[in-house]
Amino acid sequence: FWRTKMGRSKEFDTDKALIQAMELFWSNGYEKTSIQDLLDVMGIHRKSLYDTFGDKHELYMEAVKRYQQIVERNIKKQLIQGSSIKEIIKNLFYMIIDNERCLFVNMAVELSACDDEAKTRSIEHYKNIETLFYELLLQGQETGEIGANKDATMLAQYFLNSWTGIRVLGKTLNDRKV
Repeated sequence: FWRTKMGRSKEFDTDKALIQAMELFWSNGYEKTSIQDLLDVMGIHRKSLYDTFGDKHELYMEAVKRYQQIVERNIKKQLIQGSSIKEIIKNLFYMIIDNERCLFVNMAVELSACDDEAKTRSIEHYKNIETLFYELLLQGQETGEIGANKDATMLAQYFLNSWTGIRVLGKTLNDRKV
């Protein structure tokens, strides 16, 4: 009697499966990742995938959300570790150089033109990064570390473009110095 009233418990670690899916999407992109590829790498059955994550698109968006949490956690580490605004900004760039893969770059390039949710999430992510740079630059101006004559908005946009450009180059080059 109790078994019929209770749902089956998950026979897999959903967070681990989500990270495995995220890494597969990272490597292959959305279009080149098949449902079977996902099932194989996640080690789950088709019904479990659909019951837990929904369809491929919903799983992808969950993977992007999980990726964003990882990026935000890594950014917070850089904000804590820096002793100056310039050092924090430098460390943020080293962080992306050391981890050149970016699910947001992949999503923006591959899906933004044809998927409104992907476009919205990409815009939101990049706006958040630009805002982070802007706020850091304003702090630097308040402390005198960055000249008050510098336009924080334009510099934040420049840093965002550099941040994104480094990630794109990281997909094609294997030279950290470049």
